[in-house]
Amino acid sequence: MLRQIAAFTLITGTLLSWSAYAQDAGSQGSSFYYDKERGWFWYEDPEPEPEPEDPLEPEPVTITAPDSSTDSPSTESEPGPPPGSVAWIRANLPVLRDRAIEAPTDENIQAYYYAQRLMLDMSERFARRANEVVGGDPFLDEDLRSPASNASADEIAKEATAKRDALLNQLSEQVAILFFYEGRNCRQCVSTVTSLETLSHKYGFTVMPISLDGYPLPGNPFGPTQYDTGLAAHLGVVTTPAIAIAVPPTGAEIVSYSAVSMDTAARRILLAAQRQNLITEAELEQTERINNIGLIDNSRLMSEPADIADSPAEFINIIKEEARRAFMGSGGTR
Repeated sequence: MLRQIAAFTLITGTLLSWSAYAQDAGSQGSSFYYDKERGWFWYEDPEPEPEPEDPLEPEPVTITAPDSSTDSPSTESEPGPPPGSVAWIRANLPVLRDRAIEAPTDENIQAYYYAQRLMLDMSERFARRANEVVGGDPFLDEDLRSPASNASADEIAKEATAKRDALLNQLSEQVAILFFYEGRNCRQCVSTVTSLETLSHKYGFTVMPISLDGYPLPGNPFGPTQYDTGLAAHLGVVTTPAIAIAVPPTGAEIVSYSAVSMDTAARRILLAAQRQNLITEAELEQTERINNIGLIDNSRLMSEPADIADSPAEFINIIKEEARRAFMGSGGTR
């Protein structure tokens, strides 16, 4: 029994060794045992081993000459604007000026001033023709809004002043004037008293002096002095004199941070009143010393093509129609 086991072990080991050898031989190429019809070939030269592949080389870039048939930018410089034109003057006047400054020869200085003379003469011709054209168009003639005639200008000023006075008299019953001052070392505070005193006497405004430093107002004509308890900081008063209007019950707005004349104070009170919705914008415009009529609403042109000005005749017709509509809507007559 032991002999049989030993023989079996020997045969098994031989077969395993043979199988391993065959596999190894097969991995190295064709073996004698698998190519026995060729006979003995151990003396043959072995097949050359394949050379390692070269790393990838970048493909050559082929540069082709540009096609002469395709459009190419011209090497010739484009011609500039014609001499004497507005574009030519705009381009060359700074050049001539700089040249004359850097090298003030007779020729350089004369060249600059002759170019400037050319520009001024062109402007003069334009101004003369503009006066002729504008003077014959009611929508372009600014004399309608601000007359050059002294008599007409005086009439507009009188009418505007009357409307201003009426509004200020009305507002004096609705608002009070707060006067923030320092009673010591504030010369501008003293000069402001005159303007506020005129407003008080002429229109009936109540003026409330408020001291920021605890000192009384010299020659106070307004009655009892109030002392600041935080209102100045609330309104943002950072210097004196300062003028504000108080709108009951809780409204207030700064009018001025410096000494102002009576007319300036009145104008700023009206502006503040309009912001506080105490008067309308139309009422405020009536106090202007020009006729704010025929003001074109540019938003009505937003729907027009962007190249609207390329056709002057069409552009004129569109703008003139908008001016006519604005003029009729602001009190103009047919």
